[in-house]
Order: sequence, then structure tokens, then C-alpha cells
Amino acid sequence: MSFLRRNNERKEENEKIKNEKTKNNKIKKERIYDEEDALLNMDDDELDRNEADVEYVEKTLDASDGSGKDISKDNVIEVRRAMGKKGRCVLGAAIVLIVVGLISAYWRYNAIKTYEGFDTVKTVETSGDNIADYFVFAGNVLKVTKDGASYIDENGLVKWDVSYAMKMPKAEVCGKYAIVADMNGKDVYIFTTEGEVSRQTLSYDISNVDIAEQGVYCLVLAGEDGSYITGYDKDSKKIYEKKASIDKDGYPLDVDISNDGVKLIVSYLRVNGVKSETVLSAYNFGSVGQNKNADRLMDSFAVDDSVYPIVKFIDNDTIACFGDKDIRIYTMVEEPKEKAVIDLEGREMHK
Repeated sequence: MSFLRRNNERKEENEKIKNEKTKNNKIKKERIYDEEDALLNMDDDELDRNEADVEYVEKTLDASDGSGKDISKDNVIEVRRAMGKKGRCVLGAAIVLIVVGLISAYWRYNAIKTYEGFDTVKTVETSGDNIADYFVFAGNVLKVTKDGASYIDENGLVKWDVSYAMKMPKAEVCGKYAIVADMNGKDVYIFTTEGEVSRQTLSYDISNVDIAEQGVYCLVLAGEDGSYITGYDKDSKKIYEKKASIDKDGYPLDVDISNDGVKLIVSYLRVNGVKSETVLSAYNFGSVGQNKNADRLMDSFAVDDSVYPIVKFIDNDTIACFGDKDIRIYTMVEEPKEKAVIDLEGREMHK
């Protein structure tokens, strides 16, 4: 009887343990499902604040290892922390800063590095006058002498040759066009990579030249009572002409035209008694300048006690004026505006 009683008591105890375990598992599942629903219903902002993307994996394990101990791991949640939107933004910004730093360091290195020697890759002999100027012209070389101009390729072969007689030839190149003019003379020649395009003989002596990439060119001519700044197309047909008087405008030290051949910058030296000044004048000979005034003058800038012998269009809308005391940068989309003044601090400028 006692044996049967103990056996019944053991069965009741096991049944009680089993019911308790079932109850606990049910509570665990309900809690897990509640947590899953809460996480799945999170919006993007809540996920960003937690900086986690959550993955859920439910696994079913045996309820007992045979020893009566509960090792149940039903519905285990596996959480894998990942990078949220804010973290990705921070990482992206860091990568951008690193790339910018590397590029800046590379530019700085190229700006300060010096060369101690060079290797001769190829040597090409040219015949004719030993006194010659050479210009890089559309990937090859333009040779300019007092007796003529020739276009030479990388193998030393002369692609074309034009003869003339000049005392002081000066050449300028832009794109596929080149100009050769006799300074203090009257002859001017226009070339492309295919050869001569046009030529003309002027009434006045030439004191300065420049050419644009379409073949439009500008000449400064020394007249009897002033200078003439004249523009021509590639066929040497006159486009515009401006007379510059010494008393009003001054003496034109240098001129430069934009790549599109429309804009012009002139450096005038003007003397008034013992005082001198340079006037930097910008012109537009397109439709914009036509609507401005008859002279096409967009604006001018006077600088006291300074000389600016070199003016250049760095690109089609940017002008650099090189003076004895500073370098002045102007932007000129339509009207010129001063962008920067770089003080040379006593250093000399060399052309």
C-alpha cells in the first residue's frame, strides 16, 4: 500500500512539474511574441535611434535533457547589430574627408616638388636658321624664324612650310590656329594645322597681337595720333576697331582676347605729370557689349603707381593681370568683377 501511495505521489509531483513547465513556456512565448510585435512595429526613426537592424530566428529545442532539468530555449531571438542611417552618414563623411585630404596632399606635393634632371626621349634635327622660336601647336611644333614658319610633327617631318621676310616675328597659338606678325612691321599671317589661311599688310606698324581658338585675332597698331585696337576674323576681314588716344586712354601695354574671340582685356599705361597709373579695361564685342555702349567698354579699373605689362584670359571668363606689385584676378561672364588681389610682397615678376 505504501508503495502504491509513493508511486501516486511521484506521478502527482511529475504532473505538477509538467503543468508548471507548460505554463512557463506559454508565458515565455507570449512575452517573446509581444517583443517581436513591438520591434516589427518600430518606425525608421526608432530603428535609427537604436542603430540596429533586428533579425528574428525561432528555434525549438528539447524540453529536457533527461535529468529533469529544464533547458528549453524555445523561440530564441538572435539580434545582429548593424549600422543605422546616422552611422552610415558619419562613415560617408569620414571617407569624403579622407579622399579630400589625399587629393589636397597630392596637389601640395606637385606644387612644391622640384626636378633635378630629365631624360632625352627623342632628338630631331631641324634645318635652316639657328635663330628660331618653337611653339607647341596642336600636338606638334610650330617653328618661327625671320624667313618663314613651318609645322613639324613628332618625327621631324615638315608638314608645311611658308616663307616670308620679317625683322621681328612674333607668334601666338590657340587651339588649331596660330598668328605670326612682324612687330614694328606691317605683315601678319594666319595659320592652321593644314597651312596658311590668310595674310595681310597693314597701313600702320604692329605693336601687339593675339589670337582666339576660332581664328579671330586682334592687332594693336601704332597710328600717328594714337593706337588702333582692331579685330579680324580668320580670313583677315575687319570685325571691330577702337582708337585709343594717349591723352584719354593711355598707351596699350598688352592685350588679350578670350577663347571665344568676343571679350578683350587691355592694359593701358596713363601718365599725368609726375604720376602714372594703369587702367585695366575690359571690352565685349558680342551682343552684350553692343547693348552697353558704342565703345563696347564693359568696365575699367585704375591702379595708381603700378604697371601691368601682362594681361591674360586664364579661361573664357577669368582674367589675370600681372603687375609689378601684385596680380589681380577678375571674373568676366558679362561685366568684369574683381575676384582677388595677390600681393607680390616685393618679389619680381618674370615673363
